[in-house]
Amino acid sequence: MMKTRAAKFGLGQSVRQRDDAFSGVIIDVDASYDGPVGETGAVSTDQPFYKVLVLDETTGVLVYAAEQSLMAGPEPENAALPHLKCWFRHDDQGRLQPRFVDLN
Repeated sequence: MMKTRAAKFGLGQSVRQRDDAFSGVIIDVDASYDGPVGETGAVSTDQPFYKVLVLDETTGVLVYAAEQSLMAGPEPENAALPHLKCWFRHDDQGRLQPRFVDLN
């Protein structure tokens, strides 16, 4: 039986990959790996996995990443903010909050 743990990062939070391959914003969280069997290599599947929206000035890419490979990242660059408006709004404190979920 797999033991799941609480996710370290939340929806709308900025993250970056530990080896600086990308930075982006969390748009979804899975309690454990939810992809094809055997696709994670040496990465443990019993940890949270995140869908990270990686944006640049013209486009975005969705990346599926294990919690162990992520760390808190810088706020999105101004060029990315127009793309984020379809997914997020800014709350009273200026943080990104998902448009489709009302979080407190």
